[in-house]
Amino acid sequence: YLGAVEHYSIAIAKNPKSAVYIANRAMAHLKIGNYELAEADCSKAIQLDGTYVKAFLRRGAARAVAGNYLESLMDYEDALRLEPNN
Repeated sequence: YLGAVEHYSIAIAKNPKSAVYIANRAMAHLKIGNYELAEADCSKAIQLDGTYVKAFLRRGAARAVAGNYLESLMDYEDALRLEPNN
């Protein structure tokens, strides 16, 4: 996953407004235990695209691991609001 972080960082440098690239890097950060970096990437992805459900789900996961349960719950509720049938 370290390689994925590196590759997504390169992609983000070329296209810094891609919420998908940023959220995907967040997932790689989650997989290697960089929860603060994952949360920060997800927050940036949400700023760029407030309808990107995966960013809310990944930020919720990062916040849950960090013990920020209320914020995590709010992210999961936002994801459910955006995709109620998912």
